[in-house]
Amino acid sequence: MVVEGSSRLDRGTVAATYVVLLLAGGMLGVIGTFLVPLRLDGVPGLSIALAIAGNVGAGLLGGLGAGSGVGAASPGVGWLITTGVLTTFGPGGDVILPGSLGSDPAIPRVGTTFLIVGIVAAVVPVVLTTRSARRAQPPRRDAAAAPGAAAPPTPR
Repeated sequence: MVVEGSSRLDRGTVAATYVVLLLAGGMLGVIGTFLVPLRLDGVPGLSIALAIAGNVGAGLLGGLGAGSGVGAASPGVGWLITTGVLTTFGPGGDVILPGSLGSDPAIPRVGTTFLIVGIVAAVVPVVLTTRSARRAQPPRRDAAAAPGAAAPPTPR
C-alpha cells in the first residue's frame, strides 16, 4: 500500500509486486491447463488440485504480502486471462483445453471442473484478505470525538 509522501521507488515496488503476482497466476494457469489430461494411477484431476492450492495460496500470499485486495486478486486475474486464452486460442487453431474429446470423455469434465474450481479458488483469497483488512482497521471516530476537539454540550 502506498502511503502519502512515499518515494517513487515504493510505488514502483508495489507495481512490480502486482505484475509478478499477475505473472505467477498466469504460470499457474499454463501449468494447470496442460495438466488437465494427466492421470495419476488412472485418476484424473491433478489440474484441479493445482488450481485450488495454487490460486488460494498465491492469492493469500499476495494479499497478505501486499496488504491489499489487489494483491490478492492479481494471481487470480493472471490465471483467468491465461486459461481463457488457452481455452479459446491456440497455435494453428488448436485449443489447449478442449470442450470435447472423442478418445477420452473425462477430459471435458475435468477441464470444466478445472475452470470453475479455479475461479472460485481465485475469489477466496480476495474475500479473506479484504475481511481481515477491515477487521484490522481501527474504528472511525467522529470529528467531535477527535483529540483536541471541543466536547459536545451536555444536556441539563
